[in-house]
Amino acid sequence: MRHHAVLGRALRANARRLSHYSPADTRPVVHSLSLSKGMTLRSYTSASPNPRHSQSSAARATTNATTTARATPTNATATAESLLPCPVNPPPTTRPPPLNLPAEPSQAAATGTPAPKKFPFANLLAKGVAYITFYKTGVKHILANTRLVRGKPSPTDPPPPPANSRAALHLRLRWLHDVRRLPLFAVLLVVCGELTPFVVLAVPGAVPLTCRIPKQVEQLLGKVEAERKAARARVAVAAAASGTGTVVDTAGILGLRPRAWIPAVVVGKRVRERLALLGIDDGLLIESGGAKALVPEEVRLACTDRGVDVLGRSEKELRGVLERWLKLTDARKLGDEGREDAVERLLNVKDTLWPKA
Repeated sequence: MRHHAVLGRALRANARRLSHYSPADTRPVVHSLSLSKGMTLRSYTSASPNPRHSQSSAARATTNATTTARATPTNATATAESLLPCPVNPPPTTRPPPLNLPAEPSQAAATGTPAPKKFPFANLLAKGVAYITFYKTGVKHILANTRLVRGKPSPTDPPPPPANSRAALHLRLRWLHDVRRLPLFAVLLVVCGELTPFVVLAVPGAVPLTCRIPKQVEQLLGKVEAERKAARARVAVAAAASGTGTVVDTAGILGLRPRAWIPAVVVGKRVRERLALLGIDDGLLIESGGAKALVPEEVRLACTDRGVDVLGRSEKELRGVLERWLKLTDARKLGDEGREDAVERLLNVKDTLWPKA
């Protein structure tokens, strides 16, 4: 099959030793991106631009945009903008591609799209082909991310993000996550073929981020949010008894999904790394324009990273929650210790109970 060739290229491209991309890199990927603690503080305390200069720049930008709009078609302008590197949103290749399944009869009648074939087998075959196409595209995304991380993008790849930016940080983090899962997932895809969507539901942790179907994403989020609810309940009980929650509870709130057989020392290390990463991410996000600078998919991911439930909630609501988080944990106003206390308070309760920003 053609997808075997795609998997073969992916495995060969990532067959080099990954010893220098060990889990310690995630600790923070900070060293590889030169994002030290000093840079974290600079991200929070960097001076805002001069208002007059901003206004004049905005006026010039508006004039230039108007002139461009008159001179060129709108779609050409949008295409040119999409080719520019973004400092806040990682490349779209770090997220799953769209899954285009054949329409069901009821959906086809409502939307006016062509109805699927009458034969059940033909319809199932069309769905299988759609899933294989989805997985092939997801693997190609990993290949593209590999080239971006190594600084050797191809002409068809999205533009690499600026160095030391939030986009570069998340590109590397997600690539590290995916490239470690690619060999096992490739075996599953070759062996199971069109049945892969059913198999991966049993082993969701073995699937790269770029190859997760929407149903699998919702399933994982459901489990994470259930564990988060239980962890917050334990924290509330401990607080009522004048105590505090455990590091395992914090891990559950953050979506790290701790297991009973994992030593508390290891769980604590993961929690510290995640909190340190959130501090860096918050600083870079504030520096890049805040929640309003994120695309919808990144808003959802950023909220999930911060212990916010996202299922059944609109993008507008989640964007507002993320903006409140950034204001309530702003180290420029609270200082380092004040920010740590604020983060702990926000994590231990649902966002509906957060104070007003």
